[in-house]
Amino acid sequence: MNHLASMPLLILLTTQCLALELKIAPQTTAAMINKNYNEQLRSCKDTTGAQRGLYYCTGVIVRTLNTGRYNPWDYSPLAIELGSTSYSWIRQDSPSNKLYHPAGFIIRTPEDAAANQLPPLDVGWLCIYSFDADTTRALRDTSGKSGQPRGWNGCDFEGDFQEDKSNQKQMQPNVNQDNAYGSCAEVGVSSAANPADAWIRLYGAGGVAMQRNQCSWNVESNSDWLTLIGIHKFKGAWAATVWTEMLLKNSSTTNDGSKLIPYIDAFVYDVNRSSELNDDNQAPLTLAMIFQYKLKQAGYLVPVLRMNLAPDFTGTRFTYNGHDQGTCDKYIESATWSQRYDVDIKQDIWTLAVTPTPCARAIKDNEISVAFSELANAHNKDPEWLERNGGGMRRQFSCLLENYGDKPVWNLEPMRPNVTEAVAKASGCNPLP
Repeated sequence: MNHLASMPLLILLTTQCLALELKIAPQTTAAMINKNYNEQLRSCKDTTGAQRGLYYCTGVIVRTLNTGRYNPWDYSPLAIELGSTSYSWIRQDSPSNKLYHPAGFIIRTPEDAAANQLPPLDVGWLCIYSFDADTTRALRDTSGKSGQPRGWNGCDFEGDFQEDKSNQKQMQPNVNQDNAYGSCAEVGVSSAANPADAWIRLYGAGGVAMQRNQCSWNVESNSDWLTLIGIHKFKGAWAATVWTEMLLKNSSTTNDGSKLIPYIDAFVYDVNRSSELNDDNQAPLTLAMIFQYKLKQAGYLVPVLRMNLAPDFTGTRFTYNGHDQGTCDKYIESATWSQRYDVDIKQDIWTLAVTPTPCARAIKDNEISVAFSELANAHNKDPEWLERNGGGMRRQFSCLLENYGDKPVWNLEPMRPNVTEAVAKASGCNPLP
């Protein structure tokens, strides 16, 4: 299947499984995100004319993750316990040289959503911290030494669950006013003559103490946002080494975060961290493509974009490349375990008989890991896979794809070792243990 780069404004991606439409052309998506990153608006208003926080119309909201085993929009156990999920907000005048993980997704600004007649995510945003606040720290520590979790779903101080909004600034009413909260108002920082100076006096030393003790800003307060930007400018190059933390209230008390799906604008990966592998030995591009594939399975399609946050980079921060896009809506038609006697190994071994889809048989090298992840996520916890794992399942998969792509069924044996491509090919994709 052709890549998406040369397709028109409304793009139809067709495979044997699904026909999905990109709601916005990928180049248009990239252009909107770059515009939001580069412009330095000082206020936002919603469709009713109410003043909103800067997230509403400017900057880029990103959530990064480090595994493709789960849906990227679902909630982790710690996020469920906290009641909210962490994002980062970046803009040219409040930059980050890197984010927590090198791959993730971008949430469309409500203003861009309205402009493209798509649903806006304008309810549920809670607060934003000047720098990563490690809001789940106390929940992760089972020793009891880290103190209590932060109240207000992570926006208040540790152990403070009073949830008193009487000290919050009076703002023009909007649909998110009941969720928005900033603990900086509790300690007089946001109401100080110079809030940035007051924040710096309390937390400006940096390090762990700042991370754990800093107050949060009200996500709907325009002046709070401008103060956050001022703090980043004051802290200079150091500020760019630590990402902000912006909290979104969970829409479910379970791990189901599927209500977030319509608001995802794009998946991204950091081109400066392309060799950084996760625990499954997946590169950032592979992870972004896995996220894209999972969204296709949910019936939506958005592009994968390249992201360059290097401080000395003067080019376009977010770019679209057709070679980074997945081409299949499904890779594996079926996979079934059986035990058979192998004449070379001279014993019974477990075999996973895999039937790939027609689309999977035609994929390029950069998509092999995405296809294999579908198989592995479904079966690598099976007793048969774990019983005697020689580490060579992915090598067998790629060897069979490249050398026996037309074979109706591919047989993979977990006990076979991980070898070089040349050795695998010479053995007919059946290296001996």
